[in-house]
Amino acid sequence: ADQLKSGPVEIAVVGAIDEEAVIAAVAKTFGALPARALESKADATSRVVKFTTSRTPVTLTHNGTADQGIAVAVWPGPDNSDPKRSAEMSLLTAVGTIMMQDEIREKLGATYSPSFGASLSDTFAGYGTISASAPAAPDKAELVFGAYDAVVKELIEQPASAELLNRARVPLLEQLDKAERENAAWMGIVDQAQTRPGDLDRWRTRKARIEAITPADLQRLAKTYLSGTPLRVKVISEKAAAGK
Repeated sequence: ADQLKSGPVEIAVVGAIDEEAVIAAVAKTFGALPARALESKADATSRVVKFTTSRTPVTLTHNGTADQGIAVAVWPGPDNSDPKRSAEMSLLTAVGTIMMQDEIREKLGATYSPSFGASLSDTFAGYGTISASAPAAPDKAELVFGAYDAVVKELIEQPASAELLNRARVPLLEQLDKAERENAAWMGIVDQAQTRPGDLDRWRTRKARIEAITPADLQRLAKTYLSGTPLRVKVISEKAAAGK
């Protein structure tokens, strides 16, 4: 309530705009509000989140068809405060996605589309998650979990080949180039340019960080964050859970 009443307001506008018209519109609306605080006074205790210590497998159910399901493995990760580490995580998960696709599709003969990604928090210090997921029929879930384990083991024990690293890096750089042509990406860059000015320099140097990452960097990151046991979550139908 305090934030809504008197907390700071930051406004960003992107696109083909008339700057003077935007200034006039903001002046008549937000500019007409009573003076507000220039900094947020959020309670630090509300920004504490910790990944569960439990590794007991979790099974959830849905009421769809019996052959539908998903297998998810989640590891605790870091926050988004370190630009270099975050860039490495983006490339590590891109490499892992390719490896999981090869492992699941080719070795298991499954047509699932696995993904491997990370969600690194800007809000909660020290908190993030790394997760692998793929659609999997109930009787294939354990095979999929095994494929995750095999890929993570390889990421930890040996550096990625130059060919594999290139397969992952090129699309990532292409995504960054594409983002420069889209309003949504720019809004994400400038929407906190006042309160988080460092993000602008982070954006300007993003490609250089991706290009500088080595196989050894990714192996080090995998050892740091993927060596522990993940939390496994399996979603199956109610009928499958009941053995019907």
